[in-house]
Amino acid sequence: MTQMPDDDPDLSMSPAVIPPDGDFLPALTGGEGPVSPARAYLLSLNSPRSRQTMASFLSIVADMLGSASMDACSWGSLRRHHVMAVTELLPEEILALFSTCEDDGSSIGLRDAAMLGVILGCGLRRSEAVGLDLSDVVTTERALRVLGKGNKERLAYMPAGTWQRLKLWIDEVRGEKDGPLFTRIRRFDTLTNDRLTDQAVYHVLQVRQRQAGIAKCAPHDLRRTFATAMLDNGEDLITVKDAMGHASVTTTQQYDRRGEARLRTARDRLDLI
Repeated sequence: MTQMPDDDPDLSMSPAVIPPDGDFLPALTGGEGPVSPARAYLLSLNSPRSRQTMASFLSIVADMLGSASMDACSWGSLRRHHVMAVTELLPEEILALFSTCEDDGSSIGLRDAAMLGVILGCGLRRSEAVGLDLSDVVTTERALRVLGKGNKERLAYMPAGTWQRLKLWIDEVRGEKDGPLFTRIRRFDTLTNDRLTDQAVYHVLQVRQRQAGIAKCAPHDLRRTFATAMLDNGEDLITVKDAMGHASVTTTQQYDRRGEARLRTARDRLDLI
């Protein structure tokens, strides 16, 4: 679930390890030698922020594949089943994450499920999620009116699961009072009208992933998963760009991991001769 230069920085955290298959060969380490492929890629990036962001992402994936570091990971030995193992782990973790919220039995559980559901189901930045007001819920469109970077407004359309969780939060706990969509809840389920902060979202996710016993992740991992899922479902880059509120399709392209499979499909569809 890759933080991109267009988006909010999050702390990197190490996820669970997937035992590598027999043909996955960890890179040799120690001594002086050529720069690793991961390090060479980072050096090719112009922006220091981009280098920091991508280093975090590469370290996470390397850890999931059982390598000690991104430099120790044998990227050239990766095969399709390694990539599939990583992607299959993430939906399992998502289910565990939301089950923890929904099994909570408290107002906080309903709020957390709705808030994380909005970030995941609509691909929102955490700042966008906590910036929502009740008046931003467009019921007729099953959408959210989101104010993104550069004060650009967009409609974020909610999938069924996100909509159901948001409705539960509003109908069962929050109510129709004007104000922030996601608010603080004090002890004994005491609802306030205080808006949650960016840091609160990070804390909520930390608590829930710990309760679920899953790999540590950051709020942007949910946004990243949204982008990857849309692309894997065949949505075009312009659609994903607009959904995520990116200023440029170049940023959106960095989420596209379909690679060679997409090129082979394009080849098979091409009939020029």
